[in-house]
Amino acid sequence: MAKEKKPNNPQPPKPSLLQALMSRAEWDKDYKGDLQEQWKSMNNGERARFIAGAVFALTLFIAALVGVYFVINFLRQLIFVSPTP
Repeated sequence: MAKEKKPNNPQPPKPSLLQALMSRAEWDKDYKGDLQEQWKSMNNGERARFIAGAVFALTLFIAALVGVYFVINFLRQLIFVSPTP
């Protein structure tokens, strides 16, 4: 019979999917400073383009949510409507 080998360095348990999506493994102290440097290095045209892209993405996301709502509402009416004699 073969014996199972145990690793010398025990690894920490893997986080659940929800924990992995909602938390960071470790905090990056330089992240905010790097973002501020990138923002300062942009000219006004690049900043306007960045903001316009963010607004467009938010609008697209909200439109998708509203579209899914209307599709679900339409399907619900098709499935659960009682036929009239």
